[in-house]
Amino acid sequence: MVNNRAAKGMARRIGAGALVLLLALVQTAHATPAEKVISTRTAAPKAEIITTLTKARLHDLMKAEGYAVSFDEDGDLQWKIEGLRAFLFVASEGTSLQFHIGFSDGNATLEKVNAWNRDMRYSRNYLDDSGDPHLELDLDLAGGVTQARILDFIKTCQASLQQWVDAVIR
Repeated sequence: MVNNRAAKGMARRIGAGALVLLLALVQTAHATPAEKVISTRTAAPKAEIITTLTKARLHDLMKAEGYAVSFDEDGDLQWKIEGLRAFLFVASEGTSLQFHIGFSDGNATLEKVNAWNRDMRYSRNYLDDSGDPHLELDLDLAGGVTQARILDFIKTCQASLQQWVDAVIR
């Protein structure tokens, strides 16, 4: 009988110890915010969605990025790239952009123009009625784009121009 009574006392002490441990765990789980580990991750800021763009805003955006842009006598946005003069047109009431450059000299041929159009993406080129080559890229703003997308389009225009001059003009 002594053994049975001792066993019951020990069970009560183990049960009490387990209860204390359980309460400690619950209390830790409900710690105040200052006592919890603070996450250093923050939500990414929401980017502005742009559905229309003015010439002035595009000009300011490009200037802020260090591009050599200005308005010509007609109010069109001209962009000087490595000594060449290209244009960025804000068309369709501000809902699309078009990059355009044309040459009146060079070694462009119909074969080179067709090869470019067949092999390259995001741009098109053509020979006008006088046989002069032109390169164009478009960005549609319908549905909205971010400023980062517009800047990426500008970089794509610059890269395409450099490749096009090497592939078609020279």
